Amino acid sequence: MKELVIYFGKQQDGFVGFNTADTIRCDIEDEALAVHGLTHEKWVSVKLKNGTKYINTDNILWFDIVDKEEKGGQK
Repeated sequence: MKELVIYFGKQQDGFVGFNTADTIRCDIEDEALAVHGLTHEKWVSVKLKNGTKYINTDNILWFDIVDKEEKGGQK
């Protein structure tokens, strides 16, 4: 499984050397579809555990797609 991390705010140094930024994290199944939506659409919907967010993609500074470890230590 992969995780999409969308960054909105300026990255700043936080407590004890951790960097902080305004982010949304969500699981994705189709990496190509996620990238296409974020780069070609003005508004996209992102399903989260507690509902759906609608995002104006003009406000995204950058995004990462990272491998997420499954429970049990498997990827």
